Amino acid sequence: MKTLQKATSIGLALTVASAVFCAEASAGQWVKTNNTECDIVCDKKGSAVVNSGTMLPSGQPYMVCAAEVKGSGLRGGYQVRPKWSNACWVAYGGKEMAITPYQCLCQ
Repeated sequence: MKTLQKATSIGLALTVASAVFCAEASAGQWVKTNNTECDIVCDKKGSAVVNSGTMLPSGQPYMVCAAEVKGSGLRGGYQVRPKWSNACWVAYGGKEMAITPYQCLCQ
């Protein structure tokens, strides 16, 4: 049951992150990072990271990021502390991939 909840939560996060990527990218600023957590990157720029929801049951926010996957252009993804915060997690080819380098969406 926990595996199903985790998979459902992550799948939902990718769907929401993709929607946020499309809808809010023009309202925010994409900031390149050197494998640093998005909230830290945005804070250094004097802004806040864009979140696309909350991971259950931990309550950690899904931070919106984007990365280029195999020459396909930027694809929306997410980061979650602490375990998934050193890359941008992006859906590609039916899988979820940890991609570096990446950009963070700040507002």
